[in-house]
Amino acid sequence: MASFTLLVTQSPFQTDAHLQAMDFARAIYRSGHCLNRVFFYQDAVLCANTRIQAPQGQAGIADAWAQCAGEYGFPLQLCIANAIRRGMVNEQENERYQLDGATVVEPFELCGLGEMAEAVSQSDRVVQF
Repeated sequence: MASFTLLVTQSPFQTDAHLQAMDFARAIYRSGHCLNRVFFYQDAVLCANTRIQAPQGQAGIADAWAQCAGEYGFPLQLCIANAIRRGMVNEQENERYQLDGATVVEPFELCGLGEMAEAVSQSDRVVQF
């Protein structure tokens, strides 16, 4: 059994990388392998922004990720530096920077690059989308 980490770097609004990553995550489990986490870096963090809404009648990418992660039990981690640079904060960072409200959707969590380094060391494979 192999263990994987997915690294998503593409904006959810310019490519279908997020949908491909979710399909790959499901395939990992169907094949009997393990997914340690999905780490969102660069513009990929935008998928968890509460202030970006999907067009009427369409499911949001954050909801799709949350459903996939809930079904299989893996964490969704956003690079904290990339998120803050794009105006995205959780409750803790909201208080720290004295902003007008958290903008990160649950169950996404803010993490440093140390989390990604740990994932690389604990995974057999890292796949980037």
